[in-house]
Amino acid sequence: MKKPKRFIIPVFIPHEGCRFRCVFCDQHAITGDSTTAVNPGLIRETVYRYRDTNPLWEGERELAFFGGSFTALDTCRQEELLIVGKELIDTGAIHALRVSTRPDAIDETSVDRLVRFGVRMVEIGVQAMDDGVLTRSQRGHTVSDTIRAVRLLRDRGVSWIAQIMPGLPGDTDKTMFRTASRVCDLSPDGVRIYPALVISGTAMERMYQRGEYAPLPLERAVHILKTMVEIFEQRSIPIIRIGLCTSRNLENRIVAGPYHPALGSLVYEARMLDAMIVALEATAVPDEKVTIQVHPHDVSRAVGNRRSSITELKKRFPNRDFDIVGDCSMEQGKVRTNGI
Repeated sequence: MKKPKRFIIPVFIPHEGCRFRCVFCDQHAITGDSTTAVNPGLIRETVYRYRDTNPLWEGERELAFFGGSFTALDTCRQEELLIVGKELIDTGAIHALRVSTRPDAIDETSVDRLVRFGVRMVEIGVQAMDDGVLTRSQRGHTVSDTIRAVRLLRDRGVSWIAQIMPGLPGDTDKTMFRTASRVCDLSPDGVRIYPALVISGTAMERMYQRGEYAPLPLERAVHILKTMVEIFEQRSIPIIRIGLCTSRNLENRIVAGPYHPALGSLVYEARMLDAMIVALEATAVPDEKVTIQVHPHDVSRAVGNRRSSITELKKRFPNRDFDIVGDCSMEQGKVRTNGI
């Protein structure tokens, strides 16, 4: 039986607790929030509104504090937010808490506090697993900080999710793929992949305008992300999201970089196209009409947005016509043709 989906109720605290201003960062643009006036009353109101909107939700409800570095907040501020979260757990309104933070803001004391108030999941802004890239991005932490933080969480039974940002200043194909591999070595419970974007008003915009930084072009980003997805899938690490959630505020602030409102779809479509090309090149009988079988979940990915993948296949194999069909016996991500 399929496990009920977890329902995450987000509360954003942009920049709260951030002791550094990373070259790429503007949390107000990313989250769409223009205020940090989060208080217990607002939290209760948010939770009850979500709960009442989904009264028959079968999965667990989890309150998540996103946008800031939670464990870097003043202790009183942390406990103000955690106390109302624990109250909501005790009354059954939610089942657990989740926070996002920095690797260097996690120590034994902070982990003990999180566990005591019911935090089950911590999302860590890893961003990169290369000290040179972290330094150029003014992150203020090192790779060893991430390794230490993960160990502390694991020792207390707290799950964790890695947030990584390929395409930062100093990143190369080698460092980006190494980041993916080294994150896998730490066995996260999931990963979010947010390719670096140039946001107006940030230090990275000034670097970009001076010619000191060049963001990944969209096509190259998709190519790199295809490989990163493969690395995570080979290690059975769930990919929660690729690309930032779209918002009008964010789109109005993007100066440059590989932004697309459906970046994840582009990546998975590109992977499926690669698989179809490999299968077709191995097809023994060059039939004019080729049936391509994929898992039903993959049909739209195989066809591509506005039939883009079909168009590409016809360019590569001009004497063939293609029919993509769903087959429940197929493994997701796999392809079979009528010539194999």
